[in-house]
Amino acid sequence: MKKKGVHKKLGLKFYRKKQYIQAVSHLEKALTEDKNDPDIYLFLGYASLFTDDFEGARRYFRAGLLVCEDHIELLKALAYIYLKDERIEDAVSLWGEVLEINPRERSVKN
Repeated sequence: MKKKGVHKKLGLKFYRKKQYIQAVSHLEKALTEDKNDPDIYLFLGYASLFTDDFEGARRYFRAGLLVCEDHIELLKALAYIYLKDERIEDAVSLWGEVLEINPRERSVKN
């Protein structure tokens, strides 16, 4: 039996090495071990972005926000997707949520 968290560790290892397809494979397995870890959704979303799977990225970012609705990095990532979709008002709305959570968030203020 494998130790819990092994797929997350492997997924993050592949992510750091920019081997995004392998990262997605392991991180998806990590979700079966822990569906309540918002960081798994975050890195699945980013890895999907880097493989030009914008729909997958959108799906992972949204799912992560269902687990943790005030996760700043997930909010910013979904706002980025909304910008790519030319959904400017939705992106601005998410940035507003980020600033409500953390008024000092520099990446949104600038």
